[in-house]
Amino acid sequence: MFKIKRLFSAVQQPYDSNILYRLVLIYSGYRLALSFFLIALFLITLNNPVVGGSAPYLYLNALAGYAFVTLMSYVSLRHWPYQLDNQITFMLVVDVCALTLMLYANGGPSLQMSMLYMVVVMAANILLPAVRALMIALFAAITVIYQQFFYSLAQDADIRGISGAALLASSFIGISLFGQLITQRLRLVERLAHERSREINQLQAINQQIVEQIETGLLVLDENHNILLINKAAQQLAFSLSLPIADMMNQPLGRINSQLGEYIQQGLDQQQYEFLLKPQGKNQDLNIQLTRLNHDDKSSHVLVIMQSLQRLNQQVQQLKLASLGQLTASIAHEIRNPLAAISQASELMAESKLDDTDQELLAMIQRQTRRLDLIIENILQMSRRKPVSPQKIPLGQWIAEMINDNVPQLKPYIQIQVQDCLSVWFDPLQLQHILVNLLQNAVHHSKKLHEQPVIRLLASHNEQQHVVLDVMDSGPGLSASAIKTLFEPFFTTEPNGTGLGLYLSKAFCEANDAQLLYVPQTRGACFRIVFRSPTKSC
Repeated sequence: MFKIKRLFSAVQQPYDSNILYRLVLIYSGYRLALSFFLIALFLITLNNPVVGGSAPYLYLNALAGYAFVTLMSYVSLRHWPYQLDNQITFMLVVDVCALTLMLYANGGPSLQMSMLYMVVVMAANILLPAVRALMIALFAAITVIYQQFFYSLAQDADIRGISGAALLASSFIGISLFGQLITQRLRLVERLAHERSREINQLQAINQQIVEQIETGLLVLDENHNILLINKAAQQLAFSLSLPIADMMNQPLGRINSQLGEYIQQGLDQQQYEFLLKPQGKNQDLNIQLTRLNHDDKSSHVLVIMQSLQRLNQQVQQLKLASLGQLTASIAHEIRNPLAAISQASELMAESKLDDTDQELLAMIQRQTRRLDLIIENILQMSRRKPVSPQKIPLGQWIAEMINDNVPQLKPYIQIQVQDCLSVWFDPLQLQHILVNLLQNAVHHSKKLHEQPVIRLLASHNEQQHVVLDVMDSGPGLSASAIKTLFEPFFTTEPNGTGLGLYLSKAFCEANDAQLLYVPQTRGACFRIVFRSPTKSC
């Protein structure tokens, strides 16, 4: 008794509204099909009725009315899917009443009618809350007993037939209680499955966001080399940007990128799971790594990892610069102490009375001391470099402001030509360091030939739609031997140069996913910065 009370007092887990609606539609369709089947069965066996033989007219009228009500109920569910509990209760009450009339017209309980009652009771347990389902079962039990009692009186039949009806009615109560236990367990399983499905969907969404954010290209292929997963990095590295990722899903890789498909197939066949590839239409080499997700099955899925060699070189360059910075910083500190003593001694000597020869030697010492101090300062600046912090820089406005703030004395020599709406991603402080160094070098070398040099700053898109910035001077240019060692540390063509300006500028460019190049010219020199990071024009 306690378990039964606990069964109906427990909070019942509701169905998902969509699931409940589909179940009600299925049951409503069953009722409609059943009504027309029973009418057809009665008409076919009219001369020797299988059911309803005791009162054929009542049986046929009950079936006709039941068919009409079930049809109206189905239309109502289709066009007004609200207050489902009330609609379900109404349908079940109509079912019990119709079956009771048919049971009376049949002359008492039969196996066929009993099975139809069982369906109604179980449907109530599945579709309704526990209390309403039990009420439907009690209503069915009462109507069965009452119709049998009324039939015995009206037809002067043996009243002992009520015992069979009572046994059928008691089975309704038992089925209702047992059905509630099963239904509660099913609803609990459904709720747990729904929660797990929601958690899995959330994890999939999180994983998808993580995959989309990483810079390494990821591609998952099935056994037929159809694309199951691809992130934006893989699309940018190896595929056409004009084809949306959604259109690539479940498509053969060979149809979208035949070159990559052939290389992957060849690598799998030869068990060569890492190789280099330069995709057609791209200006960068890729390092491709293949991983079978199931090593025991040759037809398993394949994970393809793509990495840009330029990106790898950039990371190596950053690590190299960090190590070099730590080493040179320690050396520079050791050199600066005796250098400070030499500089101080030279200043004290300058206060003494020296002949012309000694004054000239002292001036040489002071010049070289300042040069060494400048070299050490550049080295320490390199070692103290902060991590790269790229920002979106509108080139036209930013270059004009940078020149006004940092090298206003060079402004009369500089001509700026920047296409409208050009923007790049770069660390502003590092780009400022690069341009100041290039502009100072350009003016210095151009003044060797012209009193009023002309320095041109040109920014535009190249053939690969990357932004390029050229710094062009009107100086004597560089020799072929100088070009070969131009970006090496401590290389300089000037007696007072440090040889670190271009080396640091190139390192800053590579740390920002850009290139610093020397472009040969017929007259003068041209240094070009190629910004490879994604850019957007307004």
